[in-house]
Amino acid sequence: MASRSAKGALGERLAQIEELLRANPFMSVRELSGTLRVSAMTVRRDLDRLNAQGSIVRVHGGAVGRERESPMGEREARRQPQKAAIAQAALSLIRPGTTVVIDSGTTAAALARALLAHPVRPLTVVTHALNVALALMADSGLHVSVAGGDLRPGTASLVGPVTRNYYQSIRADVAFLSAVGVTEEEGFSNSNFAEAEIKTTIQSRADRVIALLDASKCGIRSMVGFLPIDGVDEIITDWEIDPDWTRRFRAHGLRLTVAAAKTAGTEPGP
Repeated sequence: MASRSAKGALGERLAQIEELLRANPFMSVRELSGTLRVSAMTVRRDLDRLNAQGSIVRVHGGAVGRERESPMGEREARRQPQKAAIAQAALSLIRPGTTVVIDSGTTAAALARALLAHPVRPLTVVTHALNVALALMADSGLHVSVAGGDLRPGTASLVGPVTRNYYQSIRADVAFLSAVGVTEEEGFSNSNFAEAEIKTTIQSRADRVIALLDASKCGIRSMVGFLPIDGVDEIITDWEIDPDWTRRFRAHGLRLTVAAAKTAGTEPGP
């Protein structure tokens, strides 16, 4: 009887862990231990079981849920007005004759589309995102350079050592990066290691780094951290940002541009 009860408790706890990791892309052993009110040793054993089943991925200090990327079309349909406003605000930071990196991601793709209607020329755009490159190829006045690499179909991005080596060989005036989320503790994060590595490399090769971050990403922690919160020079977000997050960004010395539906207001850092 006791054994049957123990098995039932174990099954319920494992299901809880899976549910928690669906809502929170990463959780530490300490967080899970506190939430479930069991010892850290018990949590570690549970994570090992779930990892063996393929339900979660065991990482140092905790676990992450299995990557479940939504189809690109579905992601692009989300928060379109906000992404378009962020893209318009980003255009004001692009100068003729410069080299600009545009990251992968749906907000970055919105920037590429906005750039087509913007008069800033000549301009060199470097990207590892195929959807960005395909959007920009419609304008013969732009010089577009595409990094090679291994294709990730879910994000239409190129990753891996070839992509990394390419970015290490160039220098950009400004880079526009995207992220799945940002927290004060973990900084900017993404859902997979391959793309996170490329974002970190881009940051190291650009004179100015700007994060394109719609307001829904604030407070979200994804699987892989790639930059601390002050690892960028500026953040462009939208009008729905929580005032608490504007204060947090300012406290880290970041310049913050809040894009409205038709205009963009800029709030300088301290």
